[in-house]
Amino acid sequence: MLPRISRPSTPAMPQNKGGVTGMIGRAANNGGSVMTAVPGAIAPGSAWPHAGCGQVCSALDARPAGDNRASMPTSLATLARSSVVHVAFAFLAMGAWAVFANHLAGLSHALTAGLVQGTLSGGITLGLKRFLEAASARLTGVRAVIVPPAISCAVILALLLGAHILAGTRNVLATISLPYAVSSTYAWIYSWAIARSRTAGAIA
Repeated sequence: MLPRISRPSTPAMPQNKGGVTGMIGRAANNGGSVMTAVPGAIAPGSAWPHAGCGQVCSALDARPAGDNRASMPTSLATLARSSVVHVAFAFLAMGAWAVFANHLAGLSHALTAGLVQGTLSGGITLGLKRFLEAASARLTGVRAVIVPPAISCAVILALLLGAHILAGTRNVLATISLPYAVSSTYAWIYSWAIARSRTAGAIA
């Protein structure tokens, strides 16, 4: 027979009655809280003790009370609806196009055309939406879809041609082609959307 090998017994973990282990045990036996048993621990509902928790607690305390990420979509939506943003975008985009369309005529002519077109596009952007809404509200049926954009397209074309001819723009047709196409497309689509929403509201 093989001799029986006895396993060494695992020594019991010493009870540190004077340290943290003992305090946790006594707190558990007395029905208390572990958090209140350890000196320097955080009691429920209490503030972080800066002297005991170091940089981690400081970082947690530095967080804002509200979550800023939740307000970002609201801020972006407000910015997207801003008339100032729309006017500024129209001025920069269409002014840059006018500069490009006249860059072969010289720097002074290109900058003049860009300034004229940017100003016109900014004003058109500011007034076109309001005009379409006001004109569509006075009309019904097919006239509400056709008449407002037809008027706006005629007026915008006259403004663009007249302003650039007076300013001495060299390439008038190339300069107004993109701004006029954008404004006309917007006018027809937006007028149709207004009429459709009014019809859907009447049916509902």
